[in-house]
Amino acid sequence: MATYTDTGGGASGRKFSISRENGMVNKEGVPHFFEWIRELPQNAGKRKFETRRAKDGTDRHYELYRAIGGKLTGIRVETKTIENKPVDWLILDMQDGADDYLIETGDFDGRYSMDIMKRLLDPRFDPALTLRLSPYAMKDQHTGKWSIGLSAMCGVDTKLSATKTETATMHANPRLDGIPPADTREWKGKVEYDFSPVAAWLWQQVQALVIPRLQKDPVSSPASGSANTNIRPSDAANTMPGYTSPQSTAPPPRQEPELPEDSDPLPF
Repeated sequence: MATYTDTGGGASGRKFSISRENGMVNKEGVPHFFEWIRELPQNAGKRKFETRRAKDGTDRHYELYRAIGGKLTGIRVETKTIENKPVDWLILDMQDGADDYLIETGDFDGRYSMDIMKRLLDPRFDPALTLRLSPYAMKDQHTGKWSIGLSAMCGVDTKLSATKTETATMHANPRLDGIPPADTREWKGKVEYDFSPVAAWLWQQVQALVIPRLQKDPVSSPASGSANTNIRPSDAANTMPGYTSPQSTAPPPRQEPELPEDSDPLPF
């Protein structure tokens, strides 16, 4: 499975979450895919790492990647217990050769999850081609509002759209026609947003239009197209808790807390 930093990366049987670089102290850090590792390598080279202090006082080490690429083989919703509360998370399964990824995009009605569901509904998405994912967060300098999501490139140069109207840089996605607005309410002088109706509508469309088309074993039915092969194995990487690749012979790691502790509450 291809993983990408600014210069490379990669290994097999791995689990990723999305978080901001140095997000515990910088709420405007660049979002990356985070992978837990047992310990930091002695020679990091040009690879990117971050250490965070857990609530129990111990250090947690992660390797950071700007993008992940492979064939999408599954999408599902899982209920996790976070701070003693059940929370629905969107999970993506990807495969490249014999290597597997499990990617947690976060809350089911969060911006990364809703954004990737929109893009996968784009009629230009071809599950037989390599899908390259990269989290982004851009702040409008005039309004102060954030544009946050998970960009998706299908094949060599097809950028999947998350908008139902054509823009200067993006084609329209006709399958987003009919998407409902978020519910709103005023509370203590502020407008609060509930995106659960939006996420539920997107999930219904994904179940009908995307999931039935996914290839469970893309290795046996390869498609034409190119992917970034400038990758380097990450020897320190290992599986995260709750998931072990069928190809992985490494022992399961110790139990870890959920990574995202730096997400902001902005609705858009």
